[in-house]
Amino acid sequence: MIGAGAALLAVGVLTAGFYRSHVDSTRLREAELRLSDLSQDLLGAIGFDGMIHDFKNCVLRGATEPAYCDKAEVEARRALAVLDRMDEVAEANGLVLDLAAVRASAADYGARVDRVRAAHDRGLSAGQIDVLVRYDDEPAVEGLRATLDLARQTLDDRLTALQRDYAAMTLVGVLFPLVLSVWFLLAARRDFRAAMERQAQLDAIFAALTGGLVGFDEAGQIVLINPTARRFLHVGDRAVPFDWPEHVSLPSGPEGDEPPLDPVTWAMSGGSNGEEVRQLRIAIGQEPDRYMRLGSARINLPGTRLSALLYMQDVTLEERNRQVIERDSRLDALGQLSGGIAHDFNNLLATLLFSMELALQEEQSERAASLLRRAREAVWSGRGLTDRLLAFARQQPGRVEVCAVDGVLEDIEILSRPALSGEVALRLLPEEPQLQVRCDPGQLQNALLNLVLNARDAIRGAGRAGIITLGARAVGDDLVELSVGDDGEGMSDEVRRRAADPFFTTRRGHGGTGLGLAMVYGFVQQSGGDMRIYSVPGQGTTVRLTLPRVAGTPGLTVADSWADIPVGAGETVLLVEDEPDLLDLTRGLLQRLGYGVVTAPTAQAAWALIEAGQAYDLLLTDVFMPGGLSGLDLAERVAARDPARPVILMSGFALHPDMGAAGPRFRHLQKPCTPHVLARTLREALETR
Repeated sequence: MIGAGAALLAVGVLTAGFYRSHVDSTRLREAELRLSDLSQDLLGAIGFDGMIHDFKNCVLRGATEPAYCDKAEVEARRALAVLDRMDEVAEANGLVLDLAAVRASAADYGARVDRVRAAHDRGLSAGQIDVLVRYDDEPAVEGLRATLDLARQTLDDRLTALQRDYAAMTLVGVLFPLVLSVWFLLAARRDFRAAMERQAQLDAIFAALTGGLVGFDEAGQIVLINPTARRFLHVGDRAVPFDWPEHVSLPSGPEGDEPPLDPVTWAMSGGSNGEEVRQLRIAIGQEPDRYMRLGSARINLPGTRLSALLYMQDVTLEERNRQVIERDSRLDALGQLSGGIAHDFNNLLATLLFSMELALQEEQSERAASLLRRAREAVWSGRGLTDRLLAFARQQPGRVEVCAVDGVLEDIEILSRPALSGEVALRLLPEEPQLQVRCDPGQLQNALLNLVLNARDAIRGAGRAGIITLGARAVGDDLVELSVGDDGEGMSDEVRRRAADPFFTTRRGHGGTGLGLAMVYGFVQQSGGDMRIYSVPGQGTTVRLTLPRVAGTPGLTVADSWADIPVGAGETVLLVEDEPDLLDLTRGLLQRLGYGVVTAPTAQAAWALIEAGQAYDLLLTDVFMPGGLSGLDLAERVAARDPARPVILMSGFALHPDMGAAGPRFRHLQKPCTPHVLARTLREALETR
């Protein structure tokens, strides 16, 4: 009876033990499943396709697509809600989850959206906003990784506990009916399948990461790699472990002058310098270089080979956008500098030109007259140089004319031949007849000559004889393509991409300034065309310029003479010029043309004369003058006071951007100009008032 009671008691105790184990197992399995599902929800909310993705797009495109900013806030709130549910599940099951870093990151991303909106409202660029709100989301990534690790650890702990409990009960259960053993085996099988399913889910999350993840062992071999990283590194289905592939390198950073980076050493150091952006170069096929943001961390997991992780995120598009913004900023700064220099230089040229024109009308020897005419030609050559500077600065369109392409190519052949040595030959390709473009002929000639000299240097750099080809062809009915090619050393993708950047040169210390191609690019853009560079390392480079094709008669140069110059009829010109020498010479020239002249050194002084009742028939004023009142301001006042009064503006610029819509209301002269142009403009203004 006692034995039967003891047996029954033992059966009851064992049954109760099995039942309690079953209940605990079910509860933990449900909790672990819930945490796994919530981990996936959290990954979707703050991962690189969720909050982080939308926040970055809010920075880059929030000004035109504000929905990204709204989505970033929604995903941030969603992430916080998921974190709350995870804490509830953990508390109900006696688990401890440290989600503070993830929670803080989600809250901070949400809070920064308003700052991004405000920055867009202020008109800041994407680059400026990125600097203003840049946030290190590594805590979020580490927090997410910790959450996934905790899920795995929870599973491992539960399986260990179940195995220990089941082993003890199996030892006791051999004394009981076979049905209990069968029940135990079925429960163990069910639990094992659940564990495998959970592991498969974690593997799916690992495979779905948009960034590449590579794990190294202590020997530097790759022992863990997700599909994205396999695609980045072009390693296919190669089985782990394997060494870092020889065809993959990280040669430099965005600026192109950083030293090469050894990814294994850098990962083993735990990314001592924080995140880095690097070129990823694949030395097989024709794969273009890409930019990767790299992060790394040391791993200490006993019982595993994993020692370090390297994370790679493709930021090629963001880096290209940043470089475009930076190049445009450099061009703007250089344009402002060159435009100011050209304006001041044109004032000096105007002084020289008017002096020579007046001197040529005086009695003098034939040799003196010849020297003055030669000096006058030099002034016009200087004017051509300043025109190119102003066109590069995009402060004037240049002297737009219809240019015959065949004549330009012939001129280039003549001009460039003295600069070519015996081992470099220039060959003109047969061009289609009667091709004409509309642009500044001097700037077009300068651009092609610059390209020919670059081609010469590329052939010399290859250390062998070579040929430069120069040609033109029609592209459809609207464009003409001019090409300069060489069979020299060629360019890498990185050099080709940056070739038109101001001050970028591969010949620093050998005469290279980094401005040649930048000025060619500026001229082509200003002329309504485009520039493309095609290059293969070791085979050569071809630069193609496309310009608008036109029909018409090429511009002709007509020599003016004083015999047919239109003169005044005693009209009074109010002349305003702040350069004393130029003021004096212009007054003398106007008097020689038959006009009375009243002068003023500033716009304020001229306006004081007008207010005092000074009589005059025409206002001829410089645009840029000191004192707070410009020539344009003075012209506006005169037009408001007397709309029929003729006004002519003079400037070293062809048209200044600040004139805006008011510019076409007034005639304009660019300094320096010939007496003939000045005389004709005066008569046209006076006769059409």
